Amino acid sequence: MAKSSKVLVEMANEEGMALELKDYDWSQYDGMTITQEERNRLEKPIMDYLLTKTKAELLKAAVERGILMMPTNTTEDVMESEQLKAREFWVEVEHPELGETITYPGFPIKWSELPSDRPKRRAPLLGEHNQEVYEEEIGLSRQEIVLLSNRGVI
Repeated sequence: MAKSSKVLVEMANEEGMALELKDYDWSQYDGMTITQEERNRLEKPIMDYLLTKTKAELLKAAVERGILMMPTNTTEDVMESEQLKAREFWVEVEHPELGETITYPGFPIKWSELPSDRPKRRAPLLGEHNQEVYEEEIGLSRQEIVLLSNRGVI
């Protein structure tokens, strides 16, 4: 925390922000004993600086300066990820019932010596495998399934 905070303060200072923390001795920072008041005093100028940057700008700066920081991605961010596109992570799978293809995540690991493992079929429809699960996996009889269904349990 101390190294990252110190670097973030330096970055902010370069842009004329968080100047009140310019001379703070981060080697003395102890997250276990610091008071909430002091934590708030230190965090506010850093947070104000972070809010002026995009996730991409902060990630680039973190990589360049060697500090641990990464964005919290939205679903859209993940779907548009250049890295995942380059790795051909997303795959299109036919969905006959809908008459279209749906984008699915592929296998997260790629081996140069093995073929890529891709989804071979669409995800199941809601309730599509209930009968198999109730009978074969759980061991319910048809009569028990009807009874639970009539009671609104399943």
